Amino acid sequence: MADTKALTTRAADFSAWYNELIARAELADYSPVRGCMVIRPNGYAIWEKMQADLDRRFKATGHQNAYFPLLIPLSFLAKEAQHVQGFAMECAVVTHAGLKTVDGKLELKNELWRALDRQPGELVAERQSHRERLALKVGERFLLVQAEDIVYASLADDVITVVAGRHIGASNYRTLDELQERLDPAVFWRVHRSHLVNINKIKEIVPWFHRNYILRMKDEKGTEIPVSRTQTRRLREYLKL
Repeated sequence: MADTKALTTRAADFSAWYNELIARAELADYSPVRGCMVIRPNGYAIWEKMQADLDRRFKATGHQNAYFPLLIPLSFLAKEAQHVQGFAMECAVVTHAGLKTVDGKLELKNELWRALDRQPGELVAERQSHRERLALKVGERFLLVQAEDIVYASLADDVITVVAGRHIGASNYRTLDELQERLDPAVFWRVHRSHLVNINKIKEIVPWFHRNYILRMKDEKGTEIPVSRTQTRRLREYLKL
């Protein structure tokens, strides 16, 4: 089903408006690496035009381009903290090069290296770290459920409802982004801004209007979850639809 819901207004919530606009325009998408995003072709085309225009303006003033290292000594950030009030040293830090500890430590501006330069053992360890139990509030009780038993999670009225087997409860996580970080990205897909599903718990894929789909899940109610336009393409490619 096409996403026809009106965008959140800038006045009501600027952050939500911006995120919805970027997703609706298919400029960028979520990445399994925390702190990173995927720039889609439309978004990258905009960047290329901006870069070309800025490059022309810079060179018209006699400036030249240069590249600087992605990594910098952590001590450089400490100096910034001394000069800028309220400066927060929030970044990924490289502590090892091979089997040796890095002297002085190097700061990495994002965590993309984790996705590109991980050893098989690290991948196994990461996958195992996602196999954990999550707490669901059911009435006045908290139930522990296995992550692999989760069918889907939905956000409505600022409450995340999780369906796991026969249990339906509320998650303590504030956002679906936070919950998704605790789950295996190869299994749990954000098919809609308000829905996170376990692809192993999809019972049926129902074609809908404008070449979109609805997912009928394997819970007792056979809940139907809409797939956003952004994620429809990913679903087609994965399942060869």
